[in-house]
Amino acid sequence: MVKKHLDSLYADGTKGEVFTHLMELISSKENTRMIYRTTKGNTESSTVGVDKRTVQDLAKLSEERYAALIQK
Repeated sequence: MVKKHLDSLYADGTKGEVFTHLMELISSKENTRMIYRTTKGNTESSTVGVDKRTVQDLAKLSEERYAALIQK
């Protein structure tokens, strides 16, 4: 559901649509869960983030803890 919504937003953006309240979408629980699943599945990446964590470090977190970090 979130992916379809994001795809729709992307399509509207390519047509020049202007959006507001994007932080609500970015930090929604549904979106953070999708980000978590995508990150956890990205086992090839070894890039360290600004918080000094790798994808492998984040994959060890529970979905709830990961969502809390994203929303923070």
